Amino acid sequence: MKKITNLKRKIVRYFCTGICLSSVAFVFQACYGPIQPPPHPSEICIRGKVLTSADSLGIPVQNIKVSVEGGYISKFVDTTDANGMFCIYIHEQDKYNMRFEGIEPDSVSRFFPKDTIIKKSDFYDVYLNIRLDAR
Repeated sequence: MKKITNLKRKIVRYFCTGICLSSVAFVFQACYGPIQPPPHPSEICIRGKVLTSADSLGIPVQNIKVSVEGGYISKFVDTTDANGMFCIYIHEQDKYNMRFEGIEPDSVSRFFPKDTIIKKSDFYDVYLNIRLDAR
């Protein structure tokens, strides 16, 4: 009789140990989050910062529409945040036609629109510093 109760205790102890270890594994997985897949190899990230022109203090500009188009792709658009930052993931191609323009609700923007062309990069991450001239 005593052997059976010892066997039951061992089984319960091993079961509880297994439950505890698996719950610890789930907690650590929740802390680190799910694994993020790497970006697609044929995509690059064009990110940057939009500032006021060089003759002023270089203040970040919010609500500037950044659009990329050209080649076989459709238009990709992002808007700058409060720090003047933007980020666009786009398929790799030979060149990128970019346009920076204000999207204020009034009919006249505070800044002149700016166009630029970027040639194909050897890297998958491109960083731009763009300065817009005030009207």
